Amino acid sequence: MPGPDSNVMLSGMRTVIFPGETATCVGDASADCHAQIPAMQKRNDRIRNLRCWTCAVLAAVALPVLAQGKSAASSDKTPIPLNPQSSVYKATLDHGISFNGQATRRITQRKDGLWEFHFDVTSFIADIHESVIFRWNGRQVVPLHYRYSLSGWAVPDRDAKLDFDWDKQRVRNDVRNKPWNMPIHAGVLDRLGFQLQLRQDLKAGKDHMTYDIADGGKLKDFEFAVVKKGPLKTKHGTIETIQVDQIRDPHNHKRETHLWFAPKWDYLLVRMIQIENGTKYEIYLDSAQLPNKTINPIDTAPKTTNERRLQGP
Repeated sequence: MPGPDSNVMLSGMRTVIFPGETATCVGDASADCHAQIPAMQKRNDRIRNLRCWTCAVLAAVALPVLAQGKSAASSDKTPIPLNPQSSVYKATLDHGISFNGQATRRITQRKDGLWEFHFDVTSFIADIHESVIFRWNGRQVVPLHYRYSLSGWAVPDRDAKLDFDWDKQRVRNDVRNKPWNMPIHAGVLDRLGFQLQLRQDLKAGKDHMTYDIADGGKLKDFEFAVVKKGPLKTKHGTIETIQVDQIRDPHNHKRETHLWFAPKWDYLLVRMIQIENGTKYEIYLDSAQLPNKTINPIDTAPKTTNERRLQGP
């Protein structure tokens, strides 16, 4: 069977395999096969761009874990409030090309005191369902159960489960029905919970954070820093934001990630830009429901004569 990084097309009894982005005819393929390769490569490029968009969503909203003691030092132990909320995001690729899909994030508290964070993407490319059940101790996300599911015609299906056992300081990973255990330490988070932790750290006034994330059978370091504060024009008007960039080694990484949060909206993520290999992906807030506020786009469409008459002078 082909691996997740190759696409296979069947044409009669002839097989054309695309390892990465290169098309080759296998065996005694006919001249027709070779003639079709350029068109197939263009098709692969389109699919690759769609996959990149899906990855961008994951990274942002797609986006996509504070380790205690690794963030900027602070002696303040004042609890940081965590509030239920929901938000909807949309995305564009390169020069304003939009996609028929959206991403939704929901944070809710259960009757037993635990919290749930859900992230769902629905589009014609793929559907993504991601969630984590966690404890909030006043300043730190403590993940308990993480789930991830990806399915669609343009991407290989994938499922992942992580169950954290804090008494034994280990996490059980189950990816493609192949479980194994990995040792962890206090402060380790999952790929979804760290996004919430970043917001809460901004609330606490931190401007430089390093996170440890349990992912792929190992711990990965993610570093972020506040780079700018100021107004940002959005479809909701001009709002004051905090810009946070992910810090990467410029010699080993060609990806840029920039995020904007709105303090007056409970540090809600309102925009994310990711640039990779010359392609720009943008995620932006469409609507949100906060405990005491509903956020919707400003209607900038010209009003009809009847609407102006009803609205009055």
